[in-house]
This record gives sequence, structure tokens and C-alpha cells, in this order.
Amino acid sequence: MGGGFWESWEASAKIEIRRGDPDDPLAGVVRVRAEGEILDLVVGREPWMPAVLERRIEIQLGSRVLPVVSRADLVLLKLFAGGPQDLLDVELLLAAHPGDLKAEVERQLKGRSALEKTWKRLLMRSSSNRLS
Repeated sequence: MGGGFWESWEASAKIEIRRGDPDDPLAGVVRVRAEGEILDLVVGREPWMPAVLERRIEIQLGSRVLPVVSRADLVLLKLFAGGPQDLLDVELLLAAHPGDLKAEVERQLKGRSALEKTWKRLLMRSSSNRLS
């Protein structure tokens, strides 16, 4: 989350860096505001997170190209965060992309037991909500 990288953006975007506490699982969040758009970049610390970046895709934001995580990796990050809004976001993503997203998330979850538990709880909750 070094400031040097973000200094090069100051001419074309407003950058706000929020660092995580030492015991926070996230290094922090960088909010980028450019040309009427807002993008929050989450910076993680977990050992599995570099693989998320290796699978990144790119989007255009104004005149810049930014790497972003895939839908499946966004689900992993949301499961990791685990807040009520994060889990609702996962449910909405699953509703919008039912079959392929679920299968891809389950491939990425192998060996991440804490995330797998959260995923299973979320799927159970989602299926019981559909039945009611």
C-alpha cells in the first residue's frame, strides 16, 4: 500500500488510502475517484490472495486500465470478509450467475476450510430462503 505507486495517479484521480489495523486481515482499502467513477481496491494480507491477483481481469476506468478480481474471486474475498453485506453480495452474485459461478467458487475453495464453512452456511441459508 505504498504511497509512491498512488502518487502517479494524483493528476488524473483522487486517491484515498485507508490502512488496516495490525490485527486486521486486510492491509487496507484504496478508494479511487476518477471521471465520476468510484472504485474501492481491497488490499489483502492472506497467503492465498496472490493467486487471486494472478487470475485478475482488466477493466477500463477513465483513461487507465485496472486489474480487478474475477466474480469467483470476489466471492472468495466477500466470504473472507464475512460481514452481513458481504454475504448478501455473494447471494446476489449467485442469483445473477447461478451455475457457472457456484462451480468456479467451489473449485477455488478447496483447502480453505474456514471459507468453505462460510460458503456452506451461506448456501444452506440461501436454499432455505428460496423455500420460504
